[in-house]
Amino acid sequence: DNSQNGVSTVASTPLILNSAVFRNGIAGNSYYGISVMQPAGTALIRNNTIVYNANEGINAFGLAPTMRNCILWGNKDYGDHKQLRGHRTATYSLVSDPNNPSQTTPDPNSHNISCDPQFAYADIALNNFHLLPTSPCIDRGNNTGIAAEEMDMDGAARIDNAVVDIGADEVDCTDVYHVKDLDGDGLVG
Repeated sequence: DNSQNGVSTVASTPLILNSAVFRNGIAGNSYYGISVMQPAGTALIRNNTIVYNANEGINAFGLAPTMRNCILWGNKDYGDHKQLRGHRTATYSLVSDPNNPSQTTPDPNSHNISCDPQFAYADIALNNFHLLPTSPCIDRGNNTGIAAEEMDMDGAARIDNAVVDIGADEVDCTDVYHVKDLDGDGLVG
């Protein structure tokens, strides 16, 4: 929720993991969710939820970063709705595409999908980007490089059910019952 970049790096090699980066860049069209400029080595942007930024979710120039297992949704919510700018190729990610808004079958090359990630709460003002138990992001990532001790945004194990989830939240619901969950959707109503 910064007026400029959520994360900004220049001439370094960032490792950005398991984070929610949201509602940044309202100060102008040169600010992004994540900005990686001229990295010294290959940056790694993995298992992040990058949403509702005023401009593109990720801006990268120079050596292309490795971007994997990320949710890029609702960024630059005007004009062309681009989620990525500069040297960019995301894999095993959910990348919003207004031309294909309901793609749940992974692309054969990038393994990306472009459908609604199904956040638990529709009101973005709540800044709560946990996934519903029915999310298409569950068990759709790539486990490459994920350490056994790695945690998600809540401090829970990063891999549950053998395959990592796309985004910063690892859904590990075995029992979502609550007496006040009147419609059985996993959320207290």
